[in-house]
Amino acid sequence: MKYVWLFVLCVCLTVSSVWAQSTISSARSLGMGGAVIGVADDGAAWYQNPAGLAALQVPVAEGKLWGMDVLGIYANVDDGSSSSDSFGLLGSGWNPTKRMGLGAGFGDIENEGTIFGAGFGMGLGKRDLSVGLSIVNIDYDDEPMIPAQYPYGRSGSDTLLNLGFLYQVKRVEGAPVRLGLVLSDITDETNNGPMIDLGVAWPTTPNLLLAADIRDLTDKTGDGPYFSVGAEYTPMKYPKVALRAGLIDTGSGSDWTFGGGYRFDRWRLDFGYGDIEDGLWSLTAGTSF
Repeated sequence: MKYVWLFVLCVCLTVSSVWAQSTISSARSLGMGGAVIGVADDGAAWYQNPAGLAALQVPVAEGKLWGMDVLGIYANVDDGSSSSDSFGLLGSGWNPTKRMGLGAGFGDIENEGTIFGAGFGMGLGKRDLSVGLSIVNIDYDDEPMIPAQYPYGRSGSDTLLNLGFLYQVKRVEGAPVRLGLVLSDITDETNNGPMIDLGVAWPTTPNLLLAADIRDLTDKTGDGPYFSVGAEYTPMKYPKVALRAGLIDTGSGSDWTFGGGYRFDRWRLDFGYGDIEDGLWSLTAGTSF
């Protein structure tokens, strides 16, 4: 029974549109200011940038072809007068020998709607370039509790088709720099597409990762572009610990975020908080196998 309660607590998801459009945000990405387009290397990669599915940072067990990463997320956003809870489950996996990956996820946002989707990514030839495609369906409640969370401003549902690219710039020393590009809503389902989103993930040292995103580059929403930055630091003396901080652009200004995580065996726990509305926080439990 204790494992059932652990599953219920950890299988969660947050969908927050404060950065350009509805975004599935893990506690890790929230702590880094939502800058994930160039990172896109865990169970949420299929949504953040589907091209990242071809280059996940997920170990593959000896004798296996695929490595899988599953994230369960819980989040709560407070608008000052009431709060909204979110629950969901995300997962991504990849086969490094074929440079391809798959991912999918589902979530429910109290008083606002549900979201689900899937993605596929693959490497292109011998180049350090990958491409991915994702389909995301957002089913809005008739009367969202926080209308500002949806820039489209309507009920009903939207099915978004997104195209992503990821290029890894190899370096003589250190991990490669990852450059990401996502064309969001390429079929213009929301009348705000297609939107152009750019991102970079730069491992400046083995212990420090810097990330930055520019979303809605051509200002389709009328409040863009949105600039977000974040950092993830792993102390040398405590390699299982991760500390994160960032700034997230909400369109009306920038709000700070912070978070942290701890890894043990194949499991990890993460926490993220953002000074958005009157507070947005997220808890994530994840495992790789």
